[in-house]
Amino acid sequence: MNMLRSFVSLNWNIDYSFLAEAIGFKSPKAQLFQLKVQDLHKCMDTFNSRRTAKLREYARKFVQYCRGAQIPGNSKNFDYWLNNIVKSKNFKIQVEIDKYYGTALWMCYAAQRANYWKLYKASVRIFSGLFHSNGNNNYSVIEVYDDYLMRCMLRNNPILHEHLITRLFSNLTDEPFGAQSHDARHEEINKKGQNMFPGNSLEELDLAFKIVDDVWKLRKLKYAEMGISENKHTNIVIPDLENIVLTMRTAIRESEVLEYPLFSDAPLSYTDVPLNPELGDVFNYCENRRKNDILNVIRFNSFDAAFDSKRKKLGILRSEKNNLLSATEISINTYLCH
Repeated sequence: MNMLRSFVSLNWNIDYSFLAEAIGFKSPKAQLFQLKVQDLHKCMDTFNSRRTAKLREYARKFVQYCRGAQIPGNSKNFDYWLNNIVKSKNFKIQVEIDKYYGTALWMCYAAQRANYWKLYKASVRIFSGLFHSNGNNNYSVIEVYDDYLMRCMLRNNPILHEHLITRLFSNLTDEPFGAQSHDARHEEINKKGQNMFPGNSLEELDLAFKIVDDVWKLRKLKYAEMGISENKHTNIVIPDLENIVLTMRTAIRESEVLEYPLFSDAPLSYTDVPLNPELGDVFNYCENRRKNDILNVIRFNSFDAAFDSKRKKLGILRSEKNNLLSATEISINTYLCH
């Protein structure tokens, strides 16, 4: 959820707000719903729709070039086209962000569902630079410290390490590709416990969480005896993702931001707001920020000292000598449109 929040924050003024509005999230409250990722599943649907729409638009322009140049449309030619033929800064900036952070976020979600340790670790490692640069101190500390502990475990107790890396996520359904993270399970049980009864005191809350598991087991047994399905009267709405993708692609073409990749342009958002051209190198900046944080941990021999409190406010916009990004705004949103 926090990876998605960080990704949405990075892209909000570039295209996320524009595309969310195109599919119906128009009111300030609806926009805030997407910006704050108030519902992980619904906002992941928006993320996946946006990602699919933009990847298809990138591919469309590349295929048009391949047809004109009479060359095969493969990954090698795409890299050459992007690095040597494409002149649009708008196009390059958006491909850069989607290539690294969009792919890493999608891989992390897929790896959790599949309980696949290597893919999960690789995706978190790629994405973590954004946490370090965006002032998300808690998550950047967790990422570095978790990596440190896992390396210690691998060195000191490789058998335990091998045992744990296949059990990072839970699969209660016995179905393949159906695991979920432990913090998601914790959130679910927290909701169940709080919904037991009002909980006007600590004693009542303590009682609620003690009995909640047994109550839900009895509830399931009783429903089964009575032949009642818990989902019988639930109104589950499955979104028409292809239609949403089509709507987003239509909005992208009408904006014409990605329509002319072979011509030089000034980087603009989908609403014609000027962007910082240094965003094209945001991945390298974030990687350097992460490396500097790790060096500070070693230097101070303390995680608390290395991740100082000032970074919580300034984040990627911290004023430093030889800073790659010269923006001075406080939040990353205003940085993107300075």
